[in-house]
Formats: sequence, structure tokens, C-alpha cells
Amino acid sequence: FFFNDTATTEIYTEQIVGSVRCVQETDIELFKWERALELALHYKTHLDTVLAYRKRYLDSMNLKETNKTFKKHFDEVGDLDWAKIEAKEKKLSLIHISEPTRQAEISYAVFCLKKKK
Repeated sequence: FFFNDTATTEIYTEQIVGSVRCVQETDIELFKWERALELALHYKTHLDTVLAYRKRYLDSMNLKETNKTFKKHFDEVGDLDWAKIEAKEKKLSLIHISEPTRQAEISYAVFCLKKKK
């Protein structure tokens, strides 16, 4: 997509980033870590966020990272800054709602609504 003015480009970019983050959040809730990582790498956004939530999960389960792809990106990103991650998420101001649509765990309807400022 090509827009003639910077404001329109920024709005479009913010919407894409917000949508990607919404899907990542759902993937994380469903433990679809590889999918969340794939989105972060493809759209070049929220890699640190996915890694931080992955690390938090592994730490809570007393597990070590065994996935080579995640290990590689942990090494590249280095220290994870939760304050920076939370500031990015607050800036997006998304309300994320995911509800089961059927009894099967994997069937979810996902809604991301933008909060009014």
C-alpha cells in the first residue's frame, strides 16, 4: 500500500501493528508460540513481547528453552525490558477479547477494539 500523506501511513501502520499484536496475544494464550514468533518476524514488530511472554511462561513452569529458533532470537534481543514492552502495549491501547466459539479449545473468536484516548 502507498499513501500520499504521512498521517494516513502512520494510521495504517498503527492498525497493522495493533492487529498483529492482537493475533499474537491470542496465539500466546493458546500456547501457539511458533505462530506468535512467526508473526513478529514477518511483520517486524513485537519480537521482544513474544520472547518476554515465552520466557515468563517457561520460568513459571521451571523449564529451559529448547527450541533453537527461540534460542537464536533470545540471543539476538538480549535483555528483555518489561517496562518498554508494557509501554508499547499501553500505546496500542487495545482491548483484547477472545471467547470460545465451540467447545473445542482451538475455536476462538477474537476481537480487538481500540480504546478511546
